[in-house]
Amino acid sequence: MDVKHALFFAGMLLVWALAHFWAASRLGLLFHLRRWSFWATLGGMALLGFSYVPARMLEKSNLPGLASVLETLASVWMALFIVLMLVLGLLEVLNLVLGLTRPLTGVAPLWSRVTSTQGFVPGGVALLLLVLVLTAAGHLAALSPRLVRLQIDRQGAPSATPPAPANAQKTRLLFLSDLHLGSAGSRLFLAKALELGLPTQPHAVLLGGDILEHNREDTWAQFDQLLGAFPDTRFYLVFGNHEVYANTVWLTRALATRPRVRLLRNESLALAPGLRLAGADTKESTPTEEALPATLSQVRPEDLLLLLWHRPGEAALLANRPRTVVLSGHTHGGQIFPMTLLAPLANGGFRGGLHQLGPQSVLHVSNGAGLWGPPIRLGAPPDLVLLELDLPPGGPLP
Repeated sequence: MDVKHALFFAGMLLVWALAHFWAASRLGLLFHLRRWSFWATLGGMALLGFSYVPARMLEKSNLPGLASVLETLASVWMALFIVLMLVLGLLEVLNLVLGLTRPLTGVAPLWSRVTSTQGFVPGGVALLLLVLVLTAAGHLAALSPRLVRLQIDRQGAPSATPPAPANAQKTRLLFLSDLHLGSAGSRLFLAKALELGLPTQPHAVLLGGDILEHNREDTWAQFDQLLGAFPDTRFYLVFGNHEVYANTVWLTRALATRPRVRLLRNESLALAPGLRLAGADTKESTPTEEALPATLSQVRPEDLLLLLWHRPGEAALLANRPRTVVLSGHTHGGQIFPMTLLAPLANGGFRGGLHQLGPQSVLHVSNGAGLWGPPIRLGAPPDLVLLELDLPPGGPLP
């Protein structure tokens, strides 16, 4: 890890610690905690909140089971804590409004009333129950993927249509992104994705990065489960930033033992006459100014291009290329409100869904079929993308 990334993660840990202190202080007010009980509450929250750190440290040890348990514990707590922060944040806004309007309404701010009465303990219990209900609803939402169906004509022009039975006269490609196989809860998310994806009977499966979370046995077992679900189907894969974190050298070696998987790294291949599938490295692996020219070097202007590119942030570079469909993921749609509103700011202005890049080029950003971190989604449902190309199925794919 270089100095830049080390400073970034140190900053994130500091923010995470301060957030725990603030949340514990607000819970202390709601439940009238004494000093010792406050510090005990904060200590317990900190142990849960930082259990992901030893999980990552134990990942490559002889205790993978303990690492998995700690990672699951950390992800569940992360979900509960983020929802708790959202609810407490709304209470903080209410407290601010009451404070500003007190001269007009005579109503005291929330926290001053809490500290002057014992009547808010039931309110604190209600708050925790609300957190549990919202977290459970978010987990159910994460386990409810939707199928997005795009029809692509010979000029590369797409149209989004409701899910429908597979059309045998078209070439069907199933696009999956951000499964994060091997992370906490990924078995459940994979099972739901397969339940929705299997009936589409795709001619090929396109994997848009952040598919492999680790180079561990459980990760490869889930990946082989995915391959086994489509036994006669070719898979095309690009790396995302999480594959880079997991070590692309090791992953490349392991993928080479799976003959139905074609790893695309800044290259393209002909899927059919006039149709090229390309895959570009994410910028964590290869700088964009190197990756994109190498990827497009064998693509003719008249070719219909399907480009797998994990991050959507720089897809606008293809705005002037004709007959181009870019497929990306990475953003998770923001995953949890209000990050659903902020995610486009860090990704070139693109949110989940279909975007027109130029006169003959489009971008589709998938919310992802899985997730990373808290196993919940609020306002950003998971999805799989079925592309139906206006080309009859041909012979064996390369």
